[in-house]
Amino acid sequence: GGALSAANQSSDELTKARIADSQGDLSTALTHYQKAIELDPQSVEARTYAAWLIIRNGNQTDRPAQVAVGIDLLRGAISLDAGYADAHCLLGVSLAKFATPPDPVAARPELETCMSNNPPAIVKQLVTPVLQSIDAVTPPGAATP
Repeated sequence: GGALSAANQSSDELTKARIADSQGDLSTALTHYQKAIELDPQSVEARTYAAWLIIRNGNQTDRPAQVAVGIDLLRGAISLDAGYADAHCLLGVSLAKFATPPDPVAARPELETCMSNNPPAIVKQLVTPVLQSIDAVTPPGAATP
């Protein structure tokens, strides 16, 4: 099997991960995301969603250190492909909502990049309320460090 089959297998793992995630089975989903990354280390989607899962799980289990790890992993995914909207979206949401302490100022440019890259509708639904809550705290165009 050549590179194509690895990418195909990786894509199968992504599908399985999404199904497990939608069923609320985070540990199975993460296992599949990690397999997808092993099969295709350049898979920005697998890296992004594995990181997002780690962040959500860290948030649910009240482990800020785990959330921080996930945020670093999201930044790593962005460094692989800065044009992938979802990674910016999820990083922005994570910084605004899940980071300790929350960082709406750092979140805003990520969320704006996300929206300008035309993210999927389901991601947009996640980002819009977060952007609105940030707007309430830091108006658009507020000074960023």
